[in-house]
Amino acid sequence: MDNLPNTFLALLEKYNVEIPMIQRDYAQGRGDEKTGEIREHFIKEMLSHIKNKETLELDFIYGPIKNKTFIPVDGQQRLTTLFLLHWYLAKKAGSLNDRIKDLNNRIKDLKKFTYKVRTSTQDFLDALLAESKGGKLELTNSPKAEILDASWYYSMWNYDPSIQGMLNTLDTMHGQYAKNYKSDNLWKNLSENNPTPIQFNLLNMADYNLSDELYLKMNARGLALSDFENFKAWLQGYCDERKHNDNEYFNDLEASDKLCLHWTHKIDKEWTDLFWKLSDGDSDKFDKMFMNFFNGMAQIAIINNPIKQPEDNSIAEDEDKLKKIEQFHNAINNNSYIPFNDYDRCFTQESLVEFFTLLDALCDNENLLNLVIDFNGEGEKIIQRFVNNHSYDDIVKFYAVFKYVTNEKLKVFDNDETLHPDFKHWIRVIRNLVENTTISNANIIEAIESINTLLKGCESKNILQNLKDNENMDIKPFTKAQVQEERLKAELILSDKNDSQMQNWEKEIIKAENHPLFRGQIGFLLKKFREGNDKEFTDLGAEDLGVFKKRVNIAYELWDKDGSINKYKKEYLIIRSILVYCDQVNLGIGLNNDADNWRALLKRNDIQVGLINLFNTINNKELMFDYFIKLCADYKERKPLWRYYVIKHGNILLKQVENKKIYKHESEVYLYNKETWRNNNNQIILSNYRNKIIFNFLKENEKFTAQLHGTWWIINAEDDLSFYRGYQIIVSHSSNMIRVLFQPQKIQIEKKEKDEWIVPDVPDVLCEKFKYPDNEKDILDFIENIKKVVQLTLSR
Repeated sequence: MDNLPNTFLALLEKYNVEIPMIQRDYAQGRGDEKTGEIREHFIKEMLSHIKNKETLELDFIYGPIKNKTFIPVDGQQRLTTLFLLHWYLAKKAGSLNDRIKDLNNRIKDLKKFTYKVRTSTQDFLDALLAESKGGKLELTNSPKAEILDASWYYSMWNYDPSIQGMLNTLDTMHGQYAKNYKSDNLWKNLSENNPTPIQFNLLNMADYNLSDELYLKMNARGLALSDFENFKAWLQGYCDERKHNDNEYFNDLEASDKLCLHWTHKIDKEWTDLFWKLSDGDSDKFDKMFMNFFNGMAQIAIINNPIKQPEDNSIAEDEDKLKKIEQFHNAINNNSYIPFNDYDRCFTQESLVEFFTLLDALCDNENLLNLVIDFNGEGEKIIQRFVNNHSYDDIVKFYAVFKYVTNEKLKVFDNDETLHPDFKHWIRVIRNLVENTTISNANIIEAIESINTLLKGCESKNILQNLKDNENMDIKPFTKAQVQEERLKAELILSDKNDSQMQNWEKEIIKAENHPLFRGQIGFLLKKFREGNDKEFTDLGAEDLGVFKKRVNIAYELWDKDGSINKYKKEYLIIRSILVYCDQVNLGIGLNNDADNWRALLKRNDIQVGLINLFNTINNKELMFDYFIKLCADYKERKPLWRYYVIKHGNILLKQVENKKIYKHESEVYLYNKETWRNNNNQIILSNYRNKIIFNFLKENEKFTAQLHGTWWIINAEDDLSFYRGYQIIVSHSSNMIRVLFQPQKIQIEKKEKDEWIVPDVPDVLCEKFKYPDNEKDILDFIENIKKVVQLTLSR
């Protein structure tokens, strides 16, 4: 291996180079934006090293050497780019200096580079080299345009992707050369300098009995350069560039070594092993996970550091940050492309060193790698979630873990390698805050800043003491209610240590938080009423552990992850029983049994009042179902009327409607069957006695019939009551000459004259009675009044 050539010209002096038939087309020259940026970066890097006579190592190029011919298995793309680079710089040198003594010999060597992929590709290379001897190409503008216009160029070559890629690469070289290097003798540095700046390691695999299958495997991923490979190339260039710019980025050798040398060793060994393990050995998943990790870290770097402004300073920093965060979020979840200059704008030396430190920690500790911060220790590992498609919630949770782990002042593990109690409380509190706050692109910066604030306090005291001692801590966007709840739980858990009765608040709080419905939001279980029955809320104290344990046990009997436990779903017993004990209820309110509705209800103070009162009356959780049935059946309070109907007849009503929501429209309360009032013909009025009046009126007047859309429009609750859907219920006389319109707040009687319905002229004293009565005892008189007006109208 030591005797093998390590430069392109040395390779051609010793061997022919043949790109085999089974190789892919020349992909580095593709015309898409992503490949173009990668090509621009690669060529810029090569030209810079040639100018400065600095060695650029292009890694391994390998394949068999047979009969003085090298056949690359890996390295075709780089070799083709090197061929074009040598041709272009030789051509420019010949144009600038009339002649260089070995130019023709070098072109003769370049002829030893051949393509077997397509005949047309080789024909193009032959024509390109033939043109170099006395040809007319000046290469003063676009090489691609000049070549396409040359007399020797065949139009059929337009359909050869390798030829088109080569033309794109020549244009990229020309753009870089004309802009930065036209006065430098790059050809001389490349061809005569010893050692030559652009080098590689050639590996002869002739003894390995290579098959066509190996060629296919080696090139299967080559149809497009992977994002991980591109990012790795960017990272190498980023570090190299900053290593040469000591004044701006590196003020000491130790920092330089940590960034530039440490990662190059780790990325191909320990870190690769880490992501290979996370991907279960799937190469496609491996690349995506590695990129998701760094794209997620880029979002964090954007948030924590001033973002480098675009040259035109056209975007305000805050706006630019949000756009960049969203851009990287889309890259993670939608596989969209990130240009290299966006990484340049986001990452700093400090952020990269910190991220590398985290990777080392993940590699070194299995417990950390397997960390789950969901409830009950279930769900996906935090690192696994972060390197897959992840939400803004996941970013904040991962950030909280990452910052704690990389903080040298904080202890993550006990001596036996189990998680330290302070760290466990940290991830529990952060989990609860994030889980019960909507994190989005609009507030993730605030969320990360608040994590930093909380973490700063943990350097001198743990998170529980920090919460307890900082009553007015502002940690937006986390909801005030959840922050206050975490502060109360911190006080209660800290009280364990000083309690002579050995209470265990921590155990019971964790049990409640881990309920699959509550997911950390248990404030409704931590409240009581002040002495004197004034219904004013206060918090449970250290002495109330027994009360709390009772509530938690009852809660586990009533709810599971899907909402109400099946036993209570049929009768909607839980919400109906809670309503029995509510002082007042703010409308609207959802009555569904599902998890989303319960999570919303349990945050509401009006519902919490009823819940606490109900829990206080429960003496035996084994008999709760029968107790709830009797509680609803015996309910008699008519004010407000809508609550009476829901509690007393809810087992019938709620089965007949889809959305089960109570809303107020204008001055009346309705049970909504559909989502919005636009579907008002499906709603049922609950706030007055209209339903009972219609039922009794029809029962006593057989000549009247309600104009309804089939029997489904009526809900039969009891023998003396039915509920009618609709904003206005029309009841018509059999003669079709008179009708009664039961509107939401009153009725209207109409008479038909000349095919038009008109309001008849009736005595005022009767008309004044058309507003629905306030109590049930006046219903019969109200119906008698309707009958009188109907008779009077019919007699005229």
